[in-house]
Amino acid sequence: MKRRWLHWTFGTVGGILLLLVLGVLWLLNTQTGTRAALNVAQNVMGGKLEIATSEGTIAGPLTLSGVRYVDPASGLDVALKRVHLDPALLELFGMRVHVVNAEVQGVSVMLGESAEPKTEQEPSEPFTLQAPIDLVVERFMLSDAVVSRAEAELVRVESAEFVGSWVDKNIAVERLEVTSPDGEIEFRGTLREAQTYVGDGSGRFRWRVGESTYAGTLQANAQGHDAGLNIVLTAPLGATLNVALEQSDALPWKFVLGVPSFDPRDELMPDSSLESLAADVRGEGTLERGVASGEIVINGEPLRIERIAFERAEEALDVMLQMLVGGGTLQAESTVRLAAEPVAAKADARWSDIAIPAQWVGQVLHTEGALAFEGSADSYRATGDLRVGPPDRLAEIELALKGSSSSVQLEQFDLVQRDGRLAASGTVELEPQIGWSLTATATRFDPGHFATAWPGNLNFELTTSGAIEEGGPRAELLLRNLGGKLRGRAVSGRADVKLAADKNLFGEAELRSGASRLRLDAKLGDVTDAIARIEIPSLDDWVPNAGGALHGTFSALGQWPDITIDGQARATDLSFGEMRAEVLQLNLDVSNPTEPDGYVELRMRDASASGLKIERLRTSASGNTEAHSLELVLEGAPLGAELSLDGSLSDTGWIGTVEQLVLDIQDAARLALQAPVQIEHSKERTRVSEACFADGDIRLCLDGAMQADGSLDARYSLANVPLALANAFASADSTLAFDGMLRGEGNVQRNAAGELRGAARIESDRAEIARTISDSDETQVLLSITDLSIAADLDVDRAQGTIDARLNDTGSLQGQVSLAGLSAPSMQLDGSLSAALPSIAVVELFAPQLANVAGAVDLRADIAGTSDDPQVTGELNVTDLAADIPEFGLQLRNGRFAATPRADRAFEIDGSIESGKGQLTFEGLARLDGPSALSVDGKRFLALDMPGARVVIEPALEIEHVSERVTIKGEVTIPEATINVQELPGGGVSGAKASSDVVIIDAETQEQAEAQQLPIYADVRVILGDDDVELSGFGLVSNIEGQLAVRERPGVPTTGSGEIRVGGTYKAYGQDLTIEQGSLLFANTPLDNPNLRIVATRQVGEVTAGLRITGEAQNPVLTVFSNPEMGQADALSYLVAGKPLDQIGQNEGEGDALQTAARSLGTAAGGLLAKNLGRRFGVDEIGIKDNEMIGGSAFTIGQYLSPRLFLSYGVGLFEPGEVVTLRYRLTEALGVQIESGTEESRAGLQFRIER
Repeated sequence: MKRRWLHWTFGTVGGILLLLVLGVLWLLNTQTGTRAALNVAQNVMGGKLEIATSEGTIAGPLTLSGVRYVDPASGLDVALKRVHLDPALLELFGMRVHVVNAEVQGVSVMLGESAEPKTEQEPSEPFTLQAPIDLVVERFMLSDAVVSRAEAELVRVESAEFVGSWVDKNIAVERLEVTSPDGEIEFRGTLREAQTYVGDGSGRFRWRVGESTYAGTLQANAQGHDAGLNIVLTAPLGATLNVALEQSDALPWKFVLGVPSFDPRDELMPDSSLESLAADVRGEGTLERGVASGEIVINGEPLRIERIAFERAEEALDVMLQMLVGGGTLQAESTVRLAAEPVAAKADARWSDIAIPAQWVGQVLHTEGALAFEGSADSYRATGDLRVGPPDRLAEIELALKGSSSSVQLEQFDLVQRDGRLAASGTVELEPQIGWSLTATATRFDPGHFATAWPGNLNFELTTSGAIEEGGPRAELLLRNLGGKLRGRAVSGRADVKLAADKNLFGEAELRSGASRLRLDAKLGDVTDAIARIEIPSLDDWVPNAGGALHGTFSALGQWPDITIDGQARATDLSFGEMRAEVLQLNLDVSNPTEPDGYVELRMRDASASGLKIERLRTSASGNTEAHSLELVLEGAPLGAELSLDGSLSDTGWIGTVEQLVLDIQDAARLALQAPVQIEHSKERTRVSEACFADGDIRLCLDGAMQADGSLDARYSLANVPLALANAFASADSTLAFDGMLRGEGNVQRNAAGELRGAARIESDRAEIARTISDSDETQVLLSITDLSIAADLDVDRAQGTIDARLNDTGSLQGQVSLAGLSAPSMQLDGSLSAALPSIAVVELFAPQLANVAGAVDLRADIAGTSDDPQVTGELNVTDLAADIPEFGLQLRNGRFAATPRADRAFEIDGSIESGKGQLTFEGLARLDGPSALSVDGKRFLALDMPGARVVIEPALEIEHVSERVTIKGEVTIPEATINVQELPGGGVSGAKASSDVVIIDAETQEQAEAQQLPIYADVRVILGDDDVELSGFGLVSNIEGQLAVRERPGVPTTGSGEIRVGGTYKAYGQDLTIEQGSLLFANTPLDNPNLRIVATRQVGEVTAGLRITGEAQNPVLTVFSNPEMGQADALSYLVAGKPLDQIGQNEGEGDALQTAARSLGTAAGGLLAKNLGRRFGVDEIGIKDNEMIGGSAFTIGQYLSPRLFLSYGVGLFEPGEVVTLRYRLTEALGVQIESGTEESRAGLQFRIER
């Protein structure tokens, strides 16, 4: 019985097990079982999961269609068009998930509203690579996936492929490739856990974020205790980030970030005022603390980060910053309380002696002060006490504000100037709608402190409030007691204007500047009834550097949008920047601005702008959206035009017809449209019918159409199109002339998938670039091109281009390039270029200071790689290089130049050139997107050979271009030089400073040109030869020797340190003096103002008379001395006449020479000597003293013609001018004086009381 019971029991269990096994096998290996399992899964999910159809079995392969998962609670909606899965199911018994093949197609993920529910923080555990279950994926493919939120597409993936595994403690990514309309990503790598993490990985990416595309590469590696990451960014800027880590508990790290100079307006910040940015930053630290330093260069101005550090202390993060900015310092400290909810912070910043460059704000401003912040996003407060303004007129600013997530309250803004003040306060509401209420008052406020073109002193009281409501903006503006001066003109005004939410405007406003007036009158009522009057006799009253008169009247009447605007404005003798116009007239009468209907006309006469001269211009537009027209007539040079266009705008789009279009290009062609052209623009497509322009045998045609899906069809054809068209648009001072004819044709098609097809050809039998010779009608051909052929072919995903031509008869140009993967973010490149140019005279086009340029060019280059990482090989050689530099009298000969590309987008440069009996050699490395370096060495190179100067140099310089700056280091030896200052162009006075009343009309242009040049940082030692450096002129014959360390920095005078010694003779006061001691001392002083230590003597028998010059070069001190010692008057007599003063008679020549010498010694010493000499010659009054009419020191000689009548004559010593004075004493206490000078005459009474 017992055995039977056991058999029955085991049989039952075995049967159950067998049924279970059979059931599992049925579920896994049959389609009916698989469908049953899927139905159970859908039921368990409570209707959230739907599967339309299934094919195959769970054991694989399995295909699911119409899969959808919807979670109403979170708003998540995931739809899969097709899922194909083929697992190695039996490996589950070994705790391994093995996916042989998985494909997912047509994925749509709709995310719900983002929510961040608070979750309790789980206890942290040590991170490990241990896989919870082994995973092996032989192939995973994803195609056509879209992730969206609230109908906004977040990301679209065209395809993604993954091959990899996670087994035990090893992760391997054999392939990860993602492609999308936004870009592509590739990555491969391995990582395993031993005592440390060991592995490596590499990848590349190119992805569009907003309007910018980011592209680059990354590499990571970990070996032993060291790990590193290298990221190279190639777009939208070039940047390199290197990070090194040590695998320990503290996780020590180091990084280096390099960003070569780039223009952020290109892609990153197109609306920015910044022209260039660069950075070089490096740092080190651990998880708890770190420090970094470096330099950021903005528009060529360096910001030096001395130290930026952080330190974590429990639940707080301390950050400290020290910077050198604009010659000053900036310090900041902050503490961030990470545990606070929300996160709170306290920060303080202090700065001093900072100069804000003119490139940033239009003028140099200095600033110092402090700012403080404390709080969180829910409640914060900020205060400030700072000073800012021009260096000698700093304004004090006190600032206090507090805010929250719903509003910002400006409690105090006080700007106090030396004589003025501006104060403001108010509130800006952020929730539930944007609104504001602000007040501002000014008392003698000078805007010129911050905007140099707008100096003045203003008084006003301003109040404004408003809100952005659902029906539209609502605003009020009240301006009272506006008065004062602005740019030297009296200003006044008032305003009380309101804008209702229904866009109804009412109130009054009037502004006056000088003799000009702007006035607005808007009547209060149910509709807008406003009149604006413009009465500006001089535009310069309102706009700096503008000229002319402007008068106009405009009115607006009606209820928005049914409002009518009409009026007219007339300007005469108009000038603004480069634009000039004798007359400009505007007339308009338009109703309903949202759907305009009316008439607008603009007339202009005798105008010019950007090289275009306009004799007469008339353009008018009339009609409404359903039917409108545009007429234009332009008579001018080098371009005239006539245009007639009709159009109509409807719900489907705009349709127009160009009835007439004539382009009259001066001295080239009059191209007229041969037949009307139809233009269509709608959401579905844009199309331009065939437009053909002709003039004689010249013909140019084009047409095209583009559909909404991106497909395109366009074509062109050219016949006998003259290159002389370019001559008409050359600048007035250009000497270039283009000649030749072009012909060609082409077409291009693009389908909705972005595939391109087409072909293009441009050909020319002959083309020339010539230069007109000065004072002659003859031309010099710089480059001749014959048999030119340019071709391009497009075929779906590939393109090929070729160029072929003969250059200067015996030269050649040949090239070809093939592109593959046109639709991919990065194209494959394959091409070559060869050129042989027997003459490089064309270089004179780009370097007009050169003449007689000669040399031969040979170029051989191949290109491969991708558009993101092009690889260029080959070499450029220029031989027999020669050129003249007439300005410096140089003839450069026997030159050579070679450039060889490297794999890292750099070029090795090598070359030499001869001048005189010497040679200059250079070699270095030039990079397209990084630092460049050049070494320059020379031996007896003739650097200057012109009338009055011949200089030979031997340079040894290192030049580096990095981060929008040029750095020069090294030394320059001058072994030989002969300079005669009097024979230099301009007689050696070209460097003289202009008088203060001289206006340099192109000074602003010169400053702009200097501002556009790269800033130079130079530290160069100049060594002058011992005996072969001669300087002469103006009585000086000398030898010069010494050394000088020259230091150049942007925005400050060039300085030097060292000594220049001078020896020789100097002719002064008609005598030859021997320079006994001559030193120019530089102690980090400007080069044009050294300290002087010069002694020149004359030997007369046993008497040595001399002249000692000390002090600064710009303010020297001259003294006369002798040995044996004697009075300065006698010493000067020996120096000039070779005899003592008492032996000089009334000889006119000797007297004049002594007076001249005395005058040259300056006001104090010269005055004393002059009086001594005057007594010797019997003159009543002689001396050197300040004279108000001349504006400086004057040498004066006076004589009493009678006991009461005195006459004197004075001549300026340092300022040009002369004055004659006549003084007559009427009584002992009363006299009359008359003065007549170069610029003015005046008379006055003299009254004297003696006590």
